[in-house]
Amino acid sequence: MSVKKQSRFARRTSASIRRSKKIPVITGIIVFVVIVTVAAVITGNFLKKKADSYTPEDTRYNAPESLPHFNDNEAKSVLAYAYRLGSDASANAENGVTDFSACLRYSDHSLSYSSEVCRFMGFDTMKEDVNLSENTEHIHSLGGYFCGYMYMDAFNGYPESQTRIKKAYEISLAREAAENGVDDILLLGIEVDENNIDDVAQFISEIKNGLTDIQVGILIDTQTMQKTFDGIYLAGKLIKVCDYIALDLRGIQPASADGENTRDGGENQTTESQKSALEQTLEQMDYFIKSYNLRLVFGSEDSENCQKAIELGYGNCQMVVD
Repeated sequence: MSVKKQSRFARRTSASIRRSKKIPVITGIIVFVVIVTVAAVITGNFLKKKADSYTPEDTRYNAPESLPHFNDNEAKSVLAYAYRLGSDASANAENGVTDFSACLRYSDHSLSYSSEVCRFMGFDTMKEDVNLSENTEHIHSLGGYFCGYMYMDAFNGYPESQTRIKKAYEISLAREAAENGVDDILLLGIEVDENNIDDVAQFISEIKNGLTDIQVGILIDTQTMQKTFDGIYLAGKLIKVCDYIALDLRGIQPASADGENTRDGGENQTTESQKSALEQTLEQMDYFIKSYNLRLVFGSEDSENCQKAIELGYGNCQMVVD
């Protein structure tokens, strides 16, 4: 074989060897890519399933599966009679009254006492000559329990920027009341529904944050309470952040002197129609009252109804005066 032919054969042989060495490398790369691709698909499907079944850790405001019972609720039951800040409670205490109910912030959003928070913000008018701390000390010196109630305004449909300011202000007012010795704060004027329940719950939790020596409750009406029975569980969510829930029974028509409902006339009244509007309402709400240890709230014109509720065995009542 000539030298030239030997050279061409050597070059072909060398190229063939180089190609044969590359084949395992290329095969390895292909296998690696396939493995990585399959692993990525499997991992992606696994993570997707995990994401689809994920539920947040913070379930404070999630509705329970069934209607809960709170018979072991440790919130204090009260028989709180109307008291005006700045007045002398000694005579009431001598007559056996131990729970006092006083308005801290009226429905027009003015304050019944001198407030440093109000003075700083300049939002509401207030009574400069009434010292809240002195009033709570007076009640406590008589062995009394001080229930304060406040009308809230932040959930009345203001623009978002105003709502944030009002919430911060009202949270500060409630915390100020607690720091001045009020034992119990009832929040009025908040209409709770399925759309704002989480915001209301967050609002209350921010009031209570770090406060251990005060009970905070919220007033709801019978319609809101009944929505719990319909499966919306508003009360079930509220009780997770409140110490108690109060039921608004203000303005219910009282019984007449002979015990009959004044709106029903005639000689052939049924047993049901002979019951007062209050008795009928209490019967309808009895399950909720007992399950949630609801506090019954009566207005200044409802003293007869309040007394009747006590006679019927409902021993957790509070009088409020606008």
